[in-house]
Amino acid sequence: MSASSVRQIPLGMSEQDFGQVLEKFTRELGADRVLTADEDRREFRDAFSYIGWEQHTASAIVMPTTVEEVQAVVRIANEAKVPLWAHGQGRNNGYGGAGPLVRGSVIVSLRKMNRVLEINEELGYAIVEPGVRWLDLYEEIQKAGHRLMVPMADIGWGSVVGNTLDNGVTYMPESFDRGAFCGMEVVLASGEVIRTGMGAMPGNKAWPLYKRSMGPSLDQLFTQSNFGIVTKMGYWLMPHPEVYAPVWIRAWKDDDLAPMIDTYRSLALDGTLRMAPQIMNTILLASVVTNRSQWHDGEGPVPERSSRRGASSSSSGTASRSTVRSSRRPASSGPARHGLLTPPLRLPSWLAGKPPVAGWPRCRRNTGNLPAELFRRVPESDPADTPTQGTAIMTR
Repeated sequence: MSASSVRQIPLGMSEQDFGQVLEKFTRELGADRVLTADEDRREFRDAFSYIGWEQHTASAIVMPTTVEEVQAVVRIANEAKVPLWAHGQGRNNGYGGAGPLVRGSVIVSLRKMNRVLEINEELGYAIVEPGVRWLDLYEEIQKAGHRLMVPMADIGWGSVVGNTLDNGVTYMPESFDRGAFCGMEVVLASGEVIRTGMGAMPGNKAWPLYKRSMGPSLDQLFTQSNFGIVTKMGYWLMPHPEVYAPVWIRAWKDDDLAPMIDTYRSLALDGTLRMAPQIMNTILLASVVTNRSQWHDGEGPVPERSSRRGASSSSSGTASRSTVRSSRRPASSGPARHGLLTPPLRLPSWLAGKPPVAGWPRCRRNTGNLPAELFRRVPESDPADTPTQGTAIMTR
């Protein structure tokens, strides 16, 4: 028997006892939503595991579609002392993914609980189930024609609820400190259902609008924890701004990082820059947007000379009229009033040549609204003469 076909069962249980648990799950959910076959379980493995490593392998996957079914799963697991591992999509790989921490756990996959229950444009919020992806929420907003923006994470196929509960950061002001969620519905380990914040009061319309409770606020108990399974969440959305412009700065020396970050901090504190920044070195940035073969075809790690050469060659483009398309704004009925809010910035040629996002027209003029000190440290010297690989700081 191959390692991939080893039958996993929860620790301390016999095959017979676990078979009875699976029968109970099947009676509640149906056979098509209780998965035990190797090919089914393979999809829910740790995304970074290697063949033969079974440490984070599930014994079964159950896929409820309602709060009542989640309660039934929790009740059965409690009776049999079966460990549960819940996820919304199981695809936020940077935060752990689908594979359970405890080997042999039963995964509660909430992918089929994927409804956007409400979008309120006037008050700027949505109520979503845990299987709703960022892409799903975006598509629902677009379909209804709402003038709202989704605070998208790096991976659009991940769960809105899952990313939030893992303290994930997105690129909108409300989400910088996980401040976008407001109100949760949670199935506790006892099988009871609670609603946090104003949701504790039946029919209270302020549930997705006001975070606090009459008494202690419980929301943080359910972030990065196993105290309950979140089945609904309120999420704040941002009205479409008139203009949205990314900022890109390149620094070739390590000594430039400290003053650059000091300057960013002052601009963030006074509200000039409101988005979450990213700081990347050449290799990290290259791994996101290019292929290894573009830098090095040989075996082993990419040599430093290759990364230096790649960083140097990718800096030929500057943010001028020819590359202003890399600064994007949301579509609107009128012309853009603001363009690229910078003096000339070094843009890699592979970025400068990319077209704008579909439906987002180019910015048309430069207003230079950002303070010059933000760019004072960007050198004009040849990066090949410096000892570092180069660092980019971006705020979106």
